[in-house]
Amino acid sequence: MAFEFLKAWKLNKQVNDALPVAEVIDWDILSTLDLLEDHSKEDILSYFERFGDVLYISEFYKAVEDFGEHIVNSFIDLWGIEDVEHVEDAYNGEYRSEAEFAEELCNDCFCNDLPYWVSIDWQNTWDSALRFDYDFSDGIIWRTSW
Repeated sequence: MAFEFLKAWKLNKQVNDALPVAEVIDWDILSTLDLLEDHSKEDILSYFERFGDVLYISEFYKAVEDFGEHIVNSFIDLWGIEDVEHVEDAYNGEYRSEAEFAEELCNDCFCNDLPYWVSIDWQNTWDSALRFDYDFSDGIIWRTSW
């Protein structure tokens, strides 16, 4: 009997802790309890305040764990939270400039046999050819065809 009382008391405490979160994010209590198993109340509320939705919270935290908050935030600024699962597909490294990326990509892919669209002016190569397939934001190169 005491064990059942303890279980009921623990469940009651969890529900009471989850209820304010469930009301803010407009979720049912069982889904909120599941969410609270993996994330703190403060993280959930902060995330909800920032994005207005918690559907992508697990993908967001996994991406932050894998790539870091700076990279994930840059991705979200470009494409939005709905596409956060594509960070790994889109991330192409960090560079000081588009020209640095263009030079490295062309040297890695074509060695001495450069295609017609490559200009020795690496910024021009970026502007005339590569910018259509990549984005540059906050020092990060993103592949746009994920």
